[in-house]
Amino acid sequence: MNTTWLAVIGFHQPGWFGYSMLHKSAQNLNVGKECLENGQYDAAASRIYYAVFQAVLNWARAKKGFGERRDGVHGAIARLMNEGTSSYQYHIAFLKARRLREKADYDPDPVTMEELDKLLPSCESIIDFYKSKVE
Repeated sequence: MNTTWLAVIGFHQPGWFGYSMLHKSAQNLNVGKECLENGQYDAAASRIYYAVFQAVLNWARAKKGFGERRDGVHGAIARLMNEGTSSYQYHIAFLKARRLREKADYDPDPVTMEELDKLLPSCESIIDFYKSKVE
């Protein structure tokens, strides 16, 4: 294994994984906004959802000892949010973002600009809230 490469990316440093998830979250939010501006609403819904999911997942791993479970991880994260760790509105917004992502991925009807415009401010607030909980 090339340990120099691992040192360059910061693998040995505490919090490395958290930085990676927050970086992914920021990246997905930016791409989601670009997709929204370009009229690619299904892609925007997916990227914005994953931006929120990754911010909450980062918090869950750092502060709650959440163990990665590939099957059912999205539902488990939603349940953690519902256990008094954030506002009820954040939990509902997360579930709405998840439903929009599922609509984008699986339904023949496209996500609309109106649906995303209505949800985006809440998604940004959720990301900021959970990011602040691990800083």
